[in-house]
Amino acid sequence: YSREDLPRINAIDFYANPADRGHFVRRMDKAGFVKDEVLYRRKDGTVFDCQRAQVALKDESGTVVAYQGIVRDITEIKRTQEKLRSSEERYRSLFEQSMDAILVAAPDGSNMDANQAWLDLFGYSRDELTGLTSVDLYADPKGREDFLHRIARTGHVRDEVRYRKKDGTEIDCERSVVARKDEHGNTVARQGVIRDITAQKRAQEVLRSSEEKFRSLFEQSIDAIALTDSNGRLLEANQAYLSLFGYSREEIAQLRATDTYARSDGQTEFLRLINSSGVLVNDEVRFRRKDGTIMDCLRTVVPRRGEDRGLIGYQSVIRDVTRQKQSQAEIERSRRELQRLAAHLQFVREEERAAVAWELHDEVGQSLATVNMDLDSLRKKLPTATPASAHAVLDRIASVLNDTIARLRRLYTDLKPGMLEDLGLYATLEWQASEFQRRSGISCRVQGDDRVLAPDEGCRLTLYRVFQEALGNVVKHSGARQVEVTLLESDGRVVLTVCDDGRGISAGEKRKPTPGGIAAMRERIRGCGGKLAVRRGKRGGTTVQASVPIVPAGASDVDHSGDAGVTQD
Repeated sequence: YSREDLPRINAIDFYANPADRGHFVRRMDKAGFVKDEVLYRRKDGTVFDCQRAQVALKDESGTVVAYQGIVRDITEIKRTQEKLRSSEERYRSLFEQSMDAILVAAPDGSNMDANQAWLDLFGYSRDELTGLTSVDLYADPKGREDFLHRIARTGHVRDEVRYRKKDGTEIDCERSVVARKDEHGNTVARQGVIRDITAQKRAQEVLRSSEEKFRSLFEQSIDAIALTDSNGRLLEANQAYLSLFGYSREEIAQLRATDTYARSDGQTEFLRLINSSGVLVNDEVRFRRKDGTIMDCLRTVVPRRGEDRGLIGYQSVIRDVTRQKQSQAEIERSRRELQRLAAHLQFVREEERAAVAWELHDEVGQSLATVNMDLDSLRKKLPTATPASAHAVLDRIASVLNDTIARLRRLYTDLKPGMLEDLGLYATLEWQASEFQRRSGISCRVQGDDRVLAPDEGCRLTLYRVFQEALGNVVKHSGARQVEVTLLESDGRVVLTVCDDGRGISAGEKRKPTPGGIAAMRERIRGCGGKLAVRRGKRGGTTVQASVPIVPAGASDVDHSGDAGVTQD
């Protein structure tokens, strides 16, 4: 307003709220003095905050004749106070809601305030806070002195420190402390934000230890180890890898997995295998050294994944087995040669047996038959007056001769069982079983399929010899009273099984290297690609099972020595 406006203005026009005028008059009438804050309105209608102090002026009779007041505009002060209040509220909200521990301490170290996170971390109640000083929190009290020197120099400290909880537990913490100063630059408090990093430190230590162990294993491994990215670029390799492939460590940075394969499609094949199986374990692959040498290797590869489980590369462990493969090939060649030699020796042995059998049959047998006929002719030509004693001598000679012929027949039958060719394997086994039962007194029964498609002559003889050997072992070792024999066809093989009810074979007896027995059966069965299993029965006794492949007609000259097998479960 201007001074000229004053005569036309009533005091009520100044009030933003006219009712405040009535309140003012009543208070003035009652006390004669008013000091308060009020909202006034300017001429232009602007409302503003004011602080006022007014008194009633009275005449000699005590009558109020005027009001005298001093008015101060405090609008900016009120705005500043509101901002400060809002700021304090935000600070208090952040202070209390912070997940980190916050402590406000006086310059002398006494605690002024702490949020709930701090109380929870250190295990104190709010009532105990005033009795604590900052030095009580240090695991090492010397840490407090170092802190004071640093905060005095810079006004701010951010570091790691070890504190002690109320229960004595020591914790590693990360802290950030600032000095709060007044308008004169004097420190009035220190405010610190503290975060417990004990678990993080332990995890870092575990990680560091794990990294050290990995690095030690990585570098000391005899096997070659390489890390590649998902595109096959080599990232890292140990010394064993460098030595194996012949590259320097500087050359590794330019090397790709495709450069190390013997085949041009090696990386493509690797990706196909790893994508289908997830990992590769002892996968055989051929690699190429820097000098071009090809080597046979076994590799184990696992994917490397990032935090989002996405593929970031592969870790490969590679072992050179070139010499091992060569040695295995030499051993396999020697084994096949030994098997062929064993088969040949067995063939020669059977040929010799056959020759001896025919010699006994054609020469000795015929001679004995001739002697028998001559003896019979002599008996008929004797005079009737020949003494009885002479006839008795002739009878004894005939008995011995017939017994010799019978023994000779059994002998050349054992040497060359012609029944195999004439009657087949099943009938020959039945005959041998009956002979075994007659001589040993042990019950022996053969069952199965007499129409089994017989293998070739060599395999038939092999099964027959295994059968003879098994029966011999029953007599020598088992103490059995009964033997069950089966001959069947299963999955393209002729299977002969001999079971007794004796004491059962032990593991040591199965492994014992004897010239006969299991060793003899094993060598025989290998010669025609057969399999032999010798095991102790579930209810005692021993089971011998031999099987040979059924050889089609016209294929009897096939060499079976290479695929022979034996098991001794």
